[in-house]
Amino acid sequence: MTTPDATASRPLDGTSAPAAPSAPTRRVLVVCWLVVLLGGYHLIGLAVVLPTLLATSALGLDVLGATLAATASLAGVALGAAWHRPLLRAGGPRTALVVAAAASSLAQLITPAVGTSVGFVLLRLTTGLGIGLGLPVVVAVLSRRSARRRSTIVWTSTAYHAGAVLAVLVGLVLLPSWRGHFLLGGLCGLALLPVVWRTVPRSWLLGQPVEVAGEAVRELVTWRHRWVGLAGLTAAFTALALVQGLNTWFPTLLAASGHDGVSSLLLLLVLNVGALAGLLAADAVARTLGPRLGVLVWFSLAAVGLALLSVPTLEVPVMVPLVLLTGALVASTQTLVQVYLTAVVPVSTRQAASGLVIHLGRAGGMVGVAAVGLATSGLGVDFAFQLLAATALLGLLVMVVVTPRTVELPQR
Repeated sequence: MTTPDATASRPLDGTSAPAAPSAPTRRVLVVCWLVVLLGGYHLIGLAVVLPTLLATSALGLDVLGATLAATASLAGVALGAAWHRPLLRAGGPRTALVVAAAASSLAQLITPAVGTSVGFVLLRLTTGLGIGLGLPVVVAVLSRRSARRRSTIVWTSTAYHAGAVLAVLVGLVLLPSWRGHFLLGGLCGLALLPVVWRTVPRSWLLGQPVEVAGEAVRELVTWRHRWVGLAGLTAAFTALALVQGLNTWFPTLLAASGHDGVSSLLLLLVLNVGALAGLLAADAVARTLGPRLGVLVWFSLAAVGLALLSVPTLEVPVMVPLVLLTGALVASTQTLVQVYLTAVVPVSTRQAASGLVIHLGRAGGMVGVAAVGLATSGLGVDFAFQLLAATALLGLLVMVVVTPRTVELPQR
């Protein structure tokens, strides 16, 4: 998810800069939130149905095929985010959001008819592409409402995890009908299209500029405290690897550990409820502990929680508070990393740093999904959880070694 740089003024369509648009209405904010919720449903919906697909050998999927499909979803998100700007130039935010939601929703509708694992992977790529096209536009629209980038990111992140919660609830009702899960998501997405078209004005973002200038990136990497910033970027990579790796494979790992389908989905629900709580509490944590200490403590506790989840004898009543806490820690670590970078990088490089965090986060998510899937296939469930715990420890180690102190700069 990216936000255009508010300091530039060149219009996207090459015309003279229009008058500054008004802030979006609450109705527009709700519609944008629903677009992100739909993306969360589509992405986490794969995690919900994966145990069923693997248990029934539907589409000929094995763990390696499922790993490829899950990684393709996130690759599509990255590609869509990289390509969203031409679409935004051509048609404005309204058209961009409609095209994005239509692409992901149509891919969901077609999925039940696909008969091969290759077709399934391609449809997951298309689903991610639609989500990736829409997310930067939503963030740009929301940025008109709030000058605080963190508030915008937290708002969109809560919508994503709310979509994950919805996907789990639908799964509890419909599974083992995995086709019904995809059909419902696709139909809801198509039903949202006319609402988006009627609600989002076409002309809003025509004055928005290109998001991250090359000069700012060069300044970031030549900054005298650059190792501090690079440590934060590495932490962002590991944080998103945790989020996507855990969310995508959690019910599959639980099913392989002997939990039934209902308890696996209920624990996935608990994980995302914890994520929502963690995101809402992230600002308070940063104010109370400070950004650097907050990141260190959160990585440490997340590593402990993930390591405990690898214990095969844990009963569901014991796992509920553990999963709730782990979900809160894993989801909010990325936000704390962004708060940390805002505190330590120069004002002129904050936009570049934020953009790099987002791009590295997407790459980290793909690596996390692929690594956990490969670990599950070759080394077992216990090792997969231990790999996630080791990833959290890596983020902690980098922050401890490279940032012995926080070089905080004045907020200007």
